[in-house]
Amino acid sequence: RYWRDWNSDVCSSDLIALCTLFENLVRLLFREFDLKGKPDDKNVKLFEQAKSEVADQLARQISEKGDGYRRLHNVVRSAHLFSMEQMLQAVVNHFGLVWQGDMENIYKTWSRARHPLVHDKLRADTSEDKLKESVIDESQIAGAINILLLKLFGYSGYLRHSALED
Repeated sequence: RYWRDWNSDVCSSDLIALCTLFENLVRLLFREFDLKGKPDDKNVKLFEQAKSEVADQLARQISEKGDGYRRLHNVVRSAHLFSMEQMLQAVVNHFGLVWQGDMENIYKTWSRARHPLVHDKLRADTSEDKLKESVIDESQIAGAINILLLKLFGYSGYLRHSALED
């Protein structure tokens, strides 16, 4: 039992690290390739204006009404116009990769694996099947990181999604 609990925690922390690397790589590529659209895009301007106005209104409430408003203010300030899925789709399109049924599956794996781990799901009693699923998830997310980096470096040959499955 001790080994399984230790192994579960190691797998979880490895997977959290890979999910974080993947997310930050996508955000970096999205930003560096300027895939958000034209700076004069009406939707971008309207979003930024609304975000600023709401953040200002919340900031005025912080001293009066307390910490809940500070937390909400921080959420609004950190809001992004594009979701992770939209950013990944833009990066995938930029590199000429296939989204539907391919990189879309990577996004679903990332989303399914990341959220329970990051948002404090208990992992002490992880079943053997869940541990195996976690290892496959790690392989797929690591493969996606490799694919994005290889495309960034100009590679155009065979790309492997998962060393454990392909």
